[in-house]
Amino acid sequence: MFYFVMLLRINIQRPSNTPLHFAAINGDIEIVKMLLDRGANIDAKNQYGRTPLHNAIENKKMEITELLLNRGANINVRSNDGYAPLHFAVEKGSKEVITLLLSRGANVDGEIAKLLLSKGANINAQTKNGITTLHAAAQKGYTKVVEALLEYNADVNSTVKSDITPLHLSAQQGNEVKEENKVFNSA
Repeated sequence: MFYFVMLLRINIQRPSNTPLHFAAINGDIEIVKMLLDRGANIDAKNQYGRTPLHNAIENKKMEITELLLNRGANINVRSNDGYAPLHFAVEKGSKEVITLLLSRGANVDGEIAKLLLSKGANINAQTKNGITTLHAAAQKGYTKVVEALLEYNADVNSTVKSDITPLHLSAQQGNEVKEENKVFNSA
């Protein structure tokens, strides 16, 4: 395989998969490393706008996924149909990849929140300090995520150790989340 890869140009610009896409799909870690070391475009898109990271996740290749992220793959890149790598991980039900992507800073928007919830995510799960997803989304000002969580009946009265509710956190953000406060008030 190495010989054939070397005969190919690393970054073929045709509307199809590059050698890096194929190596990611097949889970061939050594070929992926070699291609990246030789300058392959880690975020190259195929005809569907998918990158090697999308393909690795879709094909449940955890080792490749980690390698691509460690080498700087765009964690929030969107395919032509608007799917980020996190969408693929949720669709595949890969908790390990979902956790990895979230820990590396993957964006969670309202659509992804709804997708996670529809797959059975525990909407009121808490950290040791009592923080729920609703607390975190309210604190960050993620209005669409808050809307999705409320749509799935997240507990608006849950409190962290210091008796702070998600609405308190939202209010602390001031004028930047006026719209979000309207969402809470309608809940």
